[in-house]
Amino acid sequence: MHPQPPHRTQTVISAADLPDRAQELLDAGQRLALVAAHHDDAGAPGGRAVRVVYLFASGPPDTRTELHVRLDPDTPQLPTLAHLSFPGGRFEREMADLHGITPLDHPMPRRLVRHFHWPRN
Repeated sequence: MHPQPPHRTQTVISAADLPDRAQELLDAGQRLALVAAHHDDAGAPGGRAVRVVYLFASGPPDTRTELHVRLDPDTPQLPTLAHLSFPGGRFEREMADLHGITPLDHPMPRRLVRHFHWPRN
């Protein structure tokens, strides 16, 4: 018996729609598996763009839903999902540290990623 390939969907949404769409997926039994920030240069206005991908997963059957959120590179911010998902809050803190993306209204906005060579402030 061969395993079924995963059911995958990708949707581009606005930052404002993120909390409601995430809540729908969580209510449907999916979990937030990964959040990744990307700096896309090609084809973006001014030659730069910021995109955040939220991967939700469930199974069986293997189901994967990607939400892509494009941010303004001059003010990269989006609503927090920390109140919906503990891992989501951790991913957001990491994005803030590594990519400068602000999770608005995050309950614990302190740094998560620290390296002893980085300045304290």
